Amino acid sequence: GTALVTLPAASAWAQSSVYWTGTSSSDWSYLGNWDGGLPDPTSSIVIDAPGKPAHLTTGSFSGLNFLVGKSQGGELVIKDGGALEVVNANYVASQPASQGKIEVTGSGSTLGMSGSLMLGYAGTGELIVKNGGWVTTSSNLYVGALGGSVGSVEVSGTGSVLQVWSEFGVGYGGQGSVILSDHAAATGNKVSLGEEAGGVGSITVENSVLYASEELTVGRKGTGTLILRNKGVAYVENGSGTLTLAQDAGSTGTLVIGAPDGDAAVAPGELLVSDVAFGNGTGTIVFNHTGSPYSFLPVIKGSGTISQLSGTTILKGDSSAFTGTTNI
Repeated sequence: GTALVTLPAASAWAQSSVYWTGTSSSDWSYLGNWDGGLPDPTSSIVIDAPGKPAHLTTGSFSGLNFLVGKSQGGELVIKDGGALEVVNANYVASQPASQGKIEVTGSGSTLGMSGSLMLGYAGTGELIVKNGGWVTTSSNLYVGALGGSVGSVEVSGTGSVLQVWSEFGVGYGGQGSVILSDHAAATGNKVSLGEEAGGVGSITVENSVLYASEELTVGRKGTGTLILRNKGVAYVENGSGTLTLAQDAGSTGTLVIGAPDGDAAVAPGELLVSDVAFGNGTGTIVFNHTGSPYSFLPVIKGSGTISQLSGTTILKGDSSAFTGTTNI
């Protein structure tokens, strides 16, 4: 797969920054809550006021970029049809001790970014998209960017969408987790879990959809886990692509149909790809579900481990190129 682009420095900011203080209220549109003026298309927006969330509730606003949780903590809530559009790279929790949270909730509430989003750049960052909210970046999303960082994403509810037009890295160098539930959807061009050595990334899909338009790699150089449960669906290239498990030597990649090893079995999800390819690391497919029977359609190839823990699983694809171990 193609390596993710180099992460830009969090210090690369324009001079015309505006700072959220939340002195008077949580109202984004009230001038008295800002130092340096209301955000405009030339503004770098800094929200770093613990316990004083900024609520963007109506109307559309724009800026150059944003930083939520610079050195302390910050929270941005976009709701009730509010919209924010920014053009450059954006950061949530840019320093190791910082915390940042963004919530986009309700139909018509949107966060649109032309540049990348670093969610948990060096600190702890959180993104919640629910109840029909929409978040999109025409560039990259990194969840848990640098070593020591923690990033988490939750997308839930009918009409709730996270759309990444380029690289979608979960656990790039830090720890990253994504949970999709209750008829939500997330898309990415190249989706990678555990991108760098030391990166740990997981995606759980439950009654929702994950779509990778070009590639889906679970454990590139680090550790990745993809869990498909309770009718959660993941597909690559409209079902004709490849899921790669544990691509590079030293990596770990696990595909779970149902529940992880050690947990009680649950209803299975579905993987729509042409094949599952084990790479040069430690790759495992875990079947721990309540399906009876459950048909697994992709071709399986390469050397890894298939672990059948619960439920009845029928491997429908040609597995003649699988050279690993099957544990029943």
